Amino acid sequence: MANGGKAATGLIWIDANGNEPGGNCRAWPFLWTESGGTKVLPLPSMNILSARSNNISADGSTVVGWWEIPDGDGFRRGLRWENGILH
Repeated sequence: MANGGKAATGLIWIDANGNEPGGNCRAWPFLWTESGGTKVLPLPSMNILSARSNNISADGSTVVGWWEIPDGDGFRRGLRWENGILH
């Protein structure tokens, strides 16, 4: 949480299976702001295993986290968003 409670970040569960049964959910990062509500943060690829935002700057403008690709290598790759834009 940041900016006196005016911004927060974390993960939400996204249904990656669409209308098909099977319950394929994936963790995706989000940013909530008092002025803009909740938005899913962009990722470098749609082909992900999971992703998460872990920390937010004091003013709420910068978020950092990680993502995993589903090839099974087990390594997480770092991410940084500034004002909701992936860098």
